[in-house]
Amino acid sequence: MTIPKALPIGISEHDRIILTKVKRRAHLLDSSWNFCGLRIGYSSVIALIPFLGDGLDAFMALTIIRACQQVDGGLPKEVTAKMIFHLMIDFAIGLVPFIGDVADMVFRANTKNTALLEKYLRKKGNNTLKAQC
Repeated sequence: MTIPKALPIGISEHDRIILTKVKRRAHLLDSSWNFCGLRIGYSSVIALIPFLGDGLDAFMALTIIRACQQVDGGLPKEVTAKMIFHLMIDFAIGLVPFIGDVADMVFRANTKNTALLEKYLRKKGNNTLKAQC
């Protein structure tokens, strides 16, 4: 799943800052390095530590969700629920020794959650622009 580079038009400066921060964190956690053709990040490395690593990985993913909730007006409950669902899947997958760690590298919950935030902000920005016309 790729995340478009251009920031959505029609959103506040505060929302732009939040989106940029979330994109940067998700990139660091999910795809900082290239390892044998697979993009991995800090969460993939940390998750290799049995149980403790998975808990720390979930905590870091939760900090991204909390940052997403700081957009102007907050996030709708449906978007937040999808993000938490991605987090729960990521955590459950990571609990399976080795195979779960490899699957966790591919699942990339943080990137999925960033894409959800960006989709929401694009819709919000378009609605703002329509209201101004």
